Amino acid sequence: MLPTSKNCACAKDLESLQVVVFLNNLYTVFDFLADQNAVYKVETIGDAYLIVAGCPVKTSRHAQKICDMSVTEHLPYPTKL
Repeated sequence: MLPTSKNCACAKDLESLQVVVFLNNLYTVFDFLADQNAVYKVETIGDAYLIVAGCPVKTSRHAQKICDMSVTEHLPYPTKL
């Protein structure tokens, strides 16, 4: 699965295995952040990562949880999880 949209410029200069390793590392970090922010990963499609909050466990803070996830995506993260 190769990245699409704005990631193409980067991916076109990499070997296939490098792209796979990059995406695996990226999604590992996103999975970690999803757990930390109590949001639910629905699926990954190509370079898209779909999450929801308030499902499967209902919460009145679903909007806040999505915002928290959005903010933490832009923070420095540990290189080893």
